[in-house]
Amino acid sequence: MQSSVARVGMNCMRQEGNAVDCSVMTELFNDRDTTGWAALMGATLGPEGFDALPANATLLVPTQAAVYRFISILGFTKVNSLIRAMDLIPGLQPMITSVVLYSITIEGQQESWDWTLETRPTAFQLRQVGLVYSNGTEFPATAVEAAQNQAAVLDAQDVCGFPTYVLDNVLLPQEVGSIPPTNQSEVVPSLEALGADGDAPPVPHPTPMPPPPMPPSSGCPYESFAQATSAYPQLQVLDGMLKLANLTSDVLGTPTDEQTLFVPTSSAMLDAIAQLGVTDQNARLFISRVPGLLAYWMVNQALPPLAQAPNSQLMTVLAEVTSKNYQLMLRSGSGASTAVTRVKGKANMGNIVSTVQVCSTWIYSLDQAVLPAGNLIDIPEISVDSI
Repeated sequence: MQSSVARVGMNCMRQEGNAVDCSVMTELFNDRDTTGWAALMGATLGPEGFDALPANATLLVPTQAAVYRFISILGFTKVNSLIRAMDLIPGLQPMITSVVLYSITIEGQQESWDWTLETRPTAFQLRQVGLVYSNGTEFPATAVEAAQNQAAVLDAQDVCGFPTYVLDNVLLPQEVGSIPPTNQSEVVPSLEALGADGDAPPVPHPTPMPPPPMPPSSGCPYESFAQATSAYPQLQVLDGMLKLANLTSDVLGTPTDEQTLFVPTSSAMLDAIAQLGVTDQNARLFISRVPGLLAYWMVNQALPPLAQAPNSQLMTVLAEVTSKNYQLMLRSGSGASTAVTRVKGKANMGNIVSTVQVCSTWIYSLDQAVLPAGNLIDIPEISVDSI
């Protein structure tokens, strides 16, 4: 996989006749309002993908603000942090690739006042977006309707010969947690299929994603954290760390165990890795400390928001296992005397940025990873069996 610098800096040319070479990547990247989406396109399509853009493609490009809203759902605050995490979090890049491909369309048949654009290469069950016009077929379109959401058209441009609509929202084919992945090797064939003429065989629909499991008698739709991972972006860090240490989600118990987890966002975990000085040389040491980190983020009791009290200490699983002072402290923000907004660890303090309930387990996402120690060597090494 290419480095983020190489991915963001791609300069892939398209030439028509005697026209001057034009780089879609560069044109979008140089526009302050579309630079974030350009970075994601470069990180997922690669140079071969840009070369394969069909001549009749239409680009649906969200603004920088829309991109930030989208990546915040995944637990990131910066586009570059998301791109770096693609190398660390399994499944993240294929999901982002699917979303990017969903924004590359070809014009289909006009139906009444709408133009239907079919995104054939993305292998979605719901693969169409529709351009909505205010008066008949008056140009430009005023909105775009996707399978999962919609967006207003803020501007219409020509980018290297490609009609380009600037949107106030990132178009989604499905809910974020259930977007089918598109592997890197499928990008070029998908784009080539998008540009195929009318005589080309249609791209078959994929096998539909299986429905979620039927809820057991307890009313909980998830029997394991492995089942819940795709539905909750807050669990992606856990999933990535488990796979890094060759562990299964069984070490976390089940969503019905009445636990509380304090999990950093993906970008916060990357910052923590840098803070701990993790390098290729000491990666094995970090992996050996993953069980200790997970145990420090776990509390063996369900703590819904209303049950929390500021300035109270929580006994973590790591404290129970080691019989040492590895508690977490709940704090309130400035001016908030009764609401818990922060969690303090021995090394860091994180702000609570989101809360989700998975069955009888509560998950709090933090903008900083709470750590049991300020350096890697002092994080306790514990057995997985002790969690």
